[in-house]
Amino acid sequence: MFLSMNSQEKLNSSDELLERLQFVEIYTRKRIQAHVLGEYESSLKGSGFEFREHKKYQPGDDYRRIDCNVTARFQYPYVKQFVAEKEVNVWLVCDLSSSMYFGSGQRSKSEVMTEVAAVLGFSASQLHMKVGFLSFSDQVESCRAPRQSRVVTWDILRLIPRSRSSRRLTRFDDIAETLRKRIRGTSLIFFLSDFISLEQMFENPQMRYLARHHDLIPVVIEDPLERAIPQLPGLHLLEDSESGQRRMSYWSKENVNKYQREIERRKENLTSMFYSMNLDSLWIDTGDENFVDRLLEHFLRRRRLS
Repeated sequence: MFLSMNSQEKLNSSDELLERLQFVEIYTRKRIQAHVLGEYESSLKGSGFEFREHKKYQPGDDYRRIDCNVTARFQYPYVKQFVAEKEVNVWLVCDLSSSMYFGSGQRSKSEVMTEVAAVLGFSASQLHMKVGFLSFSDQVESCRAPRQSRVVTWDILRLIPRSRSSRRLTRFDDIAETLRKRIRGTSLIFFLSDFISLEQMFENPQMRYLARHHDLIPVVIEDPLERAIPQLPGLHLLEDSESGQRRMSYWSKENVNKYQREIERRKENLTSMFYSMNLDSLWIDTGDENFVDRLLEHFLRRRRLS
């Protein structure tokens, strides 16, 4: 038996997602404003966010940076000097293959991925970082160079479709090469996917290069039904969302336990792959309503370490 949404249900779902994204923007802005900006230091001096020292005013200095308290104490104008920020771009790499549009609960993996992208994009814009975007399925679907603005994040969110396209499979060789060519400078690369059919992606030399030269963070989005299926004995019609193939399967207790072991093995292999590449991964369950704070903390920590 297959269930489908009618037009009104799709409209309501879209409206609910829009409301959630608007909430995410407001909440993210408040949380980021509570943190001290300008944590990236360099040897250059400029109008960054972090105070370094005072120096005597010289002709040509910006008079707006005169510190009145220090000036009154020493009876001579003193100006504040700040540490210039090192520019770090954020890239959002989003998987649009068919498996991302599966959802056993109220939200599909694609909808949760959209919220994750919103948290990361709005956080970056609040921190005056540029945001780039690449989406893929069996080919590159869209690629945008990094730009700085909250409007950029909204533009990116509109590029993530709410329903799956005719493209199904996840292929990565050409996509990895595009990433390698487009990503320049120091970057935080958030790779948003369920990693189905991508278990061996880091054998690709282009991805190994990105992992070595940038801060690459895999964000694994998984559905509860992909971790454990209920004990419901009987015949069930299953469909592989990547290949489209269907088959009847008998869910005996033995088969359910075999499936569970296979899922655990896959997760162990993914975790081992991330560990071998020294990648700080993040796992998000589509049934988790409270992942935003955890994601924000992860983003801010990676930003400080980059």
